Amino acid sequence: YICLFSLYSIEFYYGGFSLYYPRNFLNRQFRIYVDNIFRRIIRILQLSKKLSVQVILNNYLPIKLYTIKIKYTNFKNIKTIAEIGLAHEGSYALACSYILSAKKAGADAVKFQTHIAEDESSKYDDFRIKSPYIIDKNRKSFWERTAFDLKTFVKLKKLTEKHGMFFLSSPFSIQAVELLKKVKVSAWKVGSGELTNLPLINKIAETKKPIILSTGLSNFLEIKKTLDLIKKYHNKIILMQCTSLYPCPYDKIGL
Repeated sequence: YICLFSLYSIEFYYGGFSLYYPRNFLNRQFRIYVDNIFRRIIRILQLSKKLSVQVILNNYLPIKLYTIKIKYTNFKNIKTIAEIGLAHEGSYALACSYILSAKKAGADAVKFQTHIAEDESSKYDDFRIKSPYIIDKNRKSFWERTAFDLKTFVKLKKLTEKHGMFFLSSPFSIQAVELLKKVKVSAWKVGSGELTNLPLINKIAETKKPIILSTGLSNFLEIKKTLDLIKKYHNKIILMQCTSLYPCPYDKIGL
């Protein structure tokens, strides 16, 4: 279960999802707002030629329940992004081997992370949870050790495209956005932790390039606020369901 504002909940399960909320805890205007969102979601799903959608509405007090059952009928257009992140540990050779492995595994794209230590951390930034295998004293020294410069990212992008895949990297600061603009990325991937970083989102949206947006740490209102900001510039947005647990148990994936 994913509880939002402790007032209503969404239950995700294989092949669909349900939304339910206690009427007596929500004012009328907010109930109408929630209803309208789900009517739009249902309409979009029903218009898709690739989905078979069944909608069940139980409108009994004190609970209102939407149940949407989805059957995907065409798997040909599913795209797979191989997450490399910082698994390369700052090694260019290891990063290249991951790109080749992603190609061999059938991935359509690879994704890295772009960290600039001095712009997002300090020597006082301790690890939240530190692995016994990490030798760095703090998060800043970790970013410094594992970061790639512009020249390296350009080479990694060329290698990725040489093998027919799409290159992505998630920026974690405005300076990282500027670096990736020089790399000439064709699209942006925003991590769940940066969805509410509106100055960063604004900087990305200004480029008017497509944005893939993960939502693992945000509620509906935060997501809407970010979408409204992006839409001032363009509507090229891919919104992704995400559960921010690593590794994520299968029963909490939410697909």
